[in-house]
Amino acid sequence: MAQGVWQNMPQRVWEPSLHPSVPNTSTGPQGVWVNIPQGVLEPSLHPSVVPNTSTGPQGVWVKIPQGVLEPSLHPSVVPNTSTGPQGVWVNIPQGVSEPSLHPLVVPNTSTGPQGVWVNIPQGVLGPSLHPSVVPNTSTGPQGVWVNIPQGVLGPSLHTSVVPNTSTGPQGVWVNIPQGVLEPSLHPSVVPNTSTGPQGVWVNIPQGVSEPSLHPSVPNTSTGPQGQEYVQYKPFFEAVQAGRWETAKDFYIQHPEAVRVRHPLYGNTALHIAVEAGHVDIVKELVSLMDEADLEIKSTQVGRTALDIAAIKGITEMAQCMVTKNQKLLSIPNAFNELPIVQAYLLGHGHMARYLYSVTPLEDLMPDKGPHGASIISLCFSAKEFDVSWNLIQRCPKLAVTLNRVLFTPLEALAANPSFLSSAELNFWQQWVYDCLYIQPPPRINHICVTVQNEENPQANNGGSLFRSVGGLVERLVSHSEKQKEGLVSKIVQILGMLVTISFVVDLNSNQLSKSVYVINIWVLNVNSGIKRIYEMKIVQVNALAFLKLICEEINKDFDMQQMSYPSVRSAIFLAVRRGNVEFVTHMCKANPELLMIGEYRGLFHVAIECRQEKIYNLIYGISTKDTITNFVDVYSNNMLHMAGLLSPSAQRNQIPGAALQMQRELQWYKEVETIVPPRFLEFMNLGENLTPRELFTKNHSELLKKGEKWMKETATSYTVVGALIITIMFAAVITIPGGNGDTGFPTFNDEKLFMLFIISDAISLFSSTTATLTFLGILTSRFAEDDFLKSLPTKMIIGLATLFLAIATMMIAFSAALLIIVRGHSWIVIPTILLSSVPVTLFAWMQFPLLVRIIVSTYGKGIFNRNVKRWL
Repeated sequence: MAQGVWQNMPQRVWEPSLHPSVPNTSTGPQGVWVNIPQGVLEPSLHPSVVPNTSTGPQGVWVKIPQGVLEPSLHPSVVPNTSTGPQGVWVNIPQGVSEPSLHPLVVPNTSTGPQGVWVNIPQGVLGPSLHPSVVPNTSTGPQGVWVNIPQGVLGPSLHTSVVPNTSTGPQGVWVNIPQGVLEPSLHPSVVPNTSTGPQGVWVNIPQGVSEPSLHPSVPNTSTGPQGQEYVQYKPFFEAVQAGRWETAKDFYIQHPEAVRVRHPLYGNTALHIAVEAGHVDIVKELVSLMDEADLEIKSTQVGRTALDIAAIKGITEMAQCMVTKNQKLLSIPNAFNELPIVQAYLLGHGHMARYLYSVTPLEDLMPDKGPHGASIISLCFSAKEFDVSWNLIQRCPKLAVTLNRVLFTPLEALAANPSFLSSAELNFWQQWVYDCLYIQPPPRINHICVTVQNEENPQANNGGSLFRSVGGLVERLVSHSEKQKEGLVSKIVQILGMLVTISFVVDLNSNQLSKSVYVINIWVLNVNSGIKRIYEMKIVQVNALAFLKLICEEINKDFDMQQMSYPSVRSAIFLAVRRGNVEFVTHMCKANPELLMIGEYRGLFHVAIECRQEKIYNLIYGISTKDTITNFVDVYSNNMLHMAGLLSPSAQRNQIPGAALQMQRELQWYKEVETIVPPRFLEFMNLGENLTPRELFTKNHSELLKKGEKWMKETATSYTVVGALIITIMFAAVITIPGGNGDTGFPTFNDEKLFMLFIISDAISLFSSTTATLTFLGILTSRFAEDDFLKSLPTKMIIGLATLFLAIATMMIAFSAALLIIVRGHSWIVIPTILLSSVPVTLFAWMQFPLLVRIIVSTYGKGIFNRNVKRWL
């Protein structure tokens, strides 16, 4: 209590209000009140002491309506009035509880511990803390502090104000050790005192920091302190080392050893055995301990032995403890986390499923804390949906309940990359994905959690490669039966048959032929790809089922709608930033008004700002497109202003080269320009007073410089290569293989290989010349913003394509000349020709992807889709 520990207090003690040794007494401004109802600490506010009275800044108010404790704030006492240090204020604006802080009552005034402050700067509610009122002053429990460093609001806790001081319930403590903010907890301030769950303990033996563990404090668990710990040290060491026989002999002589706690950490022998992973010793200790002993927590982070078992992930330990005391399931640690939450945090799925099957459901409800919401959120992260699916059906409100990190499961689902829109699939992967049929999880009304056998991994993973592939085939076929086409099912069956045949051949001949080996490798690779797509679709189907269920529950329950609005608003904006199309569409279908939310910026404003083209494309499938495109944010930024902002670095880094990044920024601007009203093209925002184009130029000036530098460096490098090829090819056509005969014509004029040489040489010369001139055109370009949209990429495409052709034909000309000169010596010709293909291959491998990327980015179908089906 604030004054210390009171004992055996006389009847008329001034400070007995916090101690039950003086029944029915309490202190107030008028003295000592008697006959106070049990548990009432402030009798002056209780009608049983003085009916219809209450205290306020002016004294005692009378004739107060029943149950009103603060009549000065209640309109039924004096309508439109409120009290302040000066008396009663009248004509208070509706809803204003503190008129002395409102400029409509008394402009530029405010109250503080010293009285009424005047000439307060506009909007300052705490003038006593403001340097413009009284410089370098601040208020604290002891009064007004002066000479406060600039910006320090709590001088009583600041060493620069009063070194080695701190405030506590008893006043100001001095000579505080460095860094101690709560001196009442430190023995150097008040010797032989310490605080615990029961309050302040006194008369503590010297050096004891946890008096609640000492037998000098009645009704507390006892344990060794100081020298007494030496007596039980062998027991702790034997348990730590796994020597149960030694520990058992010690227990026979000292039965209290099982509940002895470590003097520093508060661990019992059971904590130590669980931490060490000694399952058999844990079972023995549990059998020797009482139910209450199992509930003992360590003093460091408040963990029970079950909490440590959940962290270790050893289910057998947890089972023996829960069997003896199921209350352990409901005891949180110092971080307010139940054992089941700990199991999910550490990724122990088997342990978590077991704990869920035995944990009381009411402990996971929203009114019991963040435990249930934390479990669902962690299940989403781990992509495990069995427990979370059951739990969310039991209590849909958990979807909008804050979890341990102040994040709702709905927001966790919005940020989870488990939906199809977050996956990048090529043509055949998309085809397999569409053909696979996954049954959505059923709506169940009972707990059904499968605890798999993890003790025998061979039983789970399969004893051989053949069994694992066969199991995959069986699962895929079972999930493909309902697919009408059944094409994937047949393909998988064929693949399984090929694997079976190959293994039969291996068993009969004891030798795997090369062809069968190749078939096996190919089949296993295909099966591995199908397995990945299959598992991905399972996750996506389950995530979609969660989303549909949450939308349905929010629509059915009006109270849940009201409670979930902040979470839904935060979640849908998070989904927009992550490009989660399924989440946005389902939430907006459930509540179309979500399209209009956003005091700061709308959904599509954020989609453009974050460059999420899949979300942006949705605007073409809604009926309110024209209305949304007219939205502006609080700073009068329209959608085109959002396109004028620089895209996030995460989006830009997906595009190679600053020039292509600048091209993508221009494509976004031009696309948004087509949907906004024409008047928005010259619409200025607030603050910067810039039009969208001016904002684009300002924000992209650095990217423009980087794009220009990238283009010039790339063109310079390719120009050098092109010039070298021109020189070589021109010289080669003059000094032809075999030279000229007496007639002046080439010696091998009638040879087909010679004609191949001449044609290849000419093509290489013309191509390299074209490439060099094109790159020179890039170097002499003006590098304006719009040049990066079409002009510069087109020149780069022409230059790269012709340079690749020049290198390829140069190597063909070299090979033809070599064949002419050393014909008949195949042992020289063939390796040389193979080596000549290396430069062409290297150039294609390193530069061809860039060429394809530029072609697709400039002349491809693009990232925007205006043919979206009407979805809302």
